[in-house]
Amino acid sequence: MLRLFCFIIFYMTMTSLEAQIFERDSIRQTFIQTAAFSSYKDNYFIMGTTLDEKPNKINTNVKFQVSFKQRLTDAVLPFHTYLYMTYTQKSIWRILAESSPFAESNYNPALGIGKGIFYKGTFRGIAALTVEHESNGRDSIFSRSWNRVILHYTAPLSHQSILLLHVWIPFLVAAENADLLKFTGYGEANFHYLSNNKRFTVDITGRKGWSWDRRGSLETQLSYRLSQKGNQYIGLQWFRGYNETLIMYNQRIQMIRLGLIIKPVHLLGF
Repeated sequence: MLRLFCFIIFYMTMTSLEAQIFERDSIRQTFIQTAAFSSYKDNYFIMGTTLDEKPNKINTNVKFQVSFKQRLTDAVLPFHTYLYMTYTQKSIWRILAESSPFAESNYNPALGIGKGIFYKGTFRGIAALTVEHESNGRDSIFSRSWNRVILHYTAPLSHQSILLLHVWIPFLVAAENADLLKFTGYGEANFHYLSNNKRFTVDITGRKGWSWDRRGSLETQLSYRLSQKGNQYIGLQWFRGYNETLIMYNQRIQMIRLGLIIKPVHLLGF
């Protein structure tokens, strides 16, 4: 599946040479009109079970994510950059188990600086640099945390597709997950496609662990918009690999879930 993902990214990147039709003025106008506070990643509430073993009350769960972004400046910094902060929280809720406990919650605050990239008046994407922390808020042997500096690049391949690349340098990695990079690697690629009628989306996210084996992950999400003008979708998400959550970063799982997804209005990162 990772090979298939790499092929899709390569193909869409090659075809994007004829799709760079975004203009500087329209992009800046979009930036000005976009609210300073907005969704960052997908917000969702989805439920499902494992595909690796027989479903039960433990491996059948709810996964939900809350993610938002606050722009702190309106491109008044040098070189037309802007400062922003983000916060993403992802939780696994064993809703069918006795007392319905939360199996895991991961907290991911970040501070970043971004800039629109133009070449000969044509918009080529958005570059950003962030400093991020991610942990599960637990102590003792259950504690998991790491910090990283991430270089992001968001590139429009066409009016219907976007490629996001993330490369990170980790620092202050907790001893309890010292080998995390073997499973999560040093980067991530995301591909987003929107259908012609703007009702159906495909999102693919891939990681490759820093080792000579199949460690890594692939997440595929298919979503259908409930109304023409809204941002609420019914989505099916399939995760396969390692590090869906920090507590299980070194355990391979395969989960499929269905539920409600609320997508950001502007996917270019404004």
